Formats: sequence, structure tokens, C-alpha cells
Amino acid sequence: MSSILEYSLQLAIKYKKYYKSLFLCLIDLVIVNAYITHNASRAAAGLQKLSHVKFMKQLHLELCQLREEDWDALLRDDGQATPTQSPAAGSGRRAVHFPLKNEKMRPGNDGKGQKRCVRACKVCSWMKGISGTTANDTSTYCSFCKLKVKGKTLQNNPQAQRVFLCDKVRRTHNGAAMSCFELWHKGWRNGTRRPASKSKLRARTPVEVCEEEVQSSSDESSGERQAKRARQNS
Repeated sequence: MSSILEYSLQLAIKYKKYYKSLFLCLIDLVIVNAYITHNASRAAAGLQKLSHVKFMKQLHLELCQLREEDWDALLRDDGQATPTQSPAAGSGRRAVHFPLKNEKMRPGNDGKGQKRCVRACKVCSWMKGISGTTANDTSTYCSFCKLKVKGKTLQNNPQAQRVFLCDKVRRTHNGAAMSCFELWHKGWRNGTRRPASKSKLRARTPVEVCEEEVQSSSDESSGERQAKRARQNS
């Protein structure tokens, strides 16, 4: 029985070409490094670290949800992380800005599966005050950028300080097509060189439930009230 429990399928498989095993080893190293980096960024943001199982589930889910147009931003050189000097570190450490997905989920359409909660894109909201374009919602936010907030309620809420930015290519800066995430960091220097706009960047406390959940609960409560009135009238 002990020999069965110790049996490893991964060790039992041997490739004729050595570089195949080397490639899988490199993939394992990349995943482990990504797990360490992800937890380090969450700890810096004041969030609880993810277990390895939850991280792997989230990684598989995000990879399965990738679409063909999403690869354009991933394969471009402009989509790489933007290193900037950390204002809080005097030892020469550099902060890395990379996109993260909102971990808060909501029920999917028709109650099937789950979807990520979305927030208003800060670049889209800012551009709305300039050109009047429609603001878009996104579930992607920057791992390092934070909004300036006032009041203890917002200061003690890391989620309210997040800068949500679209990761799809919708903008143009100096003749180059960029996503809102790239425009915020490369064109606007991490938001410090924003063009003049009528809009303001406001930090808002995220609601406990998403709008879809509030709508469904309100529909259920209204239906219950109507049924109660019908029983009383009968």
C-alpha cells in the first residue's frame, strides 16, 4: 500500500527528448515565482495571502477565460510591467506596476457560474470629462498605484484606494495604440501627468454586494411583497 501512495505519475513519465522535461521544469519555476510575487504584492497592499491551491485555481480560471483579442496586449512589448522609483523606499528598491484581477466575485448571468465584480476605469472616467466618451467598467486594477483618500474610513480600506484601469487597447497616445492601463503608466507617468479634465478621481468604498446581486435581491423582495398582498386580498 505504501508503494502505491508514494507512486508519482510525473516521475513515471519519461520523454525521449530531454528538452521536453526541461520545458516543463521551467514552467513549474515560472508558476512558483508568480505565486511568490502575487502574495508579496497582496501583502504590500494589506491583503491576505492566497494559499497555493487558491492561486492555482485562479490562475487556471484566468487562463481559460482568455480570448483571442486579449493576447494582443500580452504579446506587445508595451504591455510589460512598468518599473518606477518607490516613494516609500530609500534603499533603492523599485516598485513594479502590473495588472491584477479583482478577487471579489458575483453570481453570473441567470445564476450560472461566477463573474468578477467590476469598477469604473479611472482613465475612462477622466477622459469622459474631456471628450465626453462613455466610461467603461473593468475588473483590472494596478498592483501599486493608489488613490489619495481622506478620512479614516477610506484610509483603512485598501479596496477603496485601488486604481481600476482597462486592460484592452482603446486609447491612442502619440500615435501609439494603448490600453488605459498603459496610458495611465506610460503616457501619464502613473497618473501624475493627466491632462486637464472636468472630472475628478474619487475613491469610493466598494459595496458589500454587486449591483446584479442587489437587483436580484430587490426583485425577490418585491415578488414576496406582491405575493403577500395577494394572499391578504384573497
